[in-house]
Amino acid sequence: MNRTRNRLELFSIHDHVGITSHLEKQARKGWLLEKVGNWGWQYRKIEPQSLRFFVTYFPPASMFDPYPSEGESTF
Repeated sequence: MNRTRNRLELFSIHDHVGITSHLEKQARKGWLLEKVGNWGWQYRKIEPQSLRFFVTYFPPASMFDPYPSEGESTF
């Protein structure tokens, strides 16, 4: 049985309500978001449970920075 799975999720980055709702639904099904990549989101298998998620944004972040900036680390 696979312990991880990858899915292409088509959410707007500004749809924080849709993203949190989707992640809570996935947790109830037994999948927890582990990593967000360029080509999809990676989930890992967990015991199905009711979890709450929150989405925050850090506007000064850049995908061109190789490491988190001091501001991102503090955030």
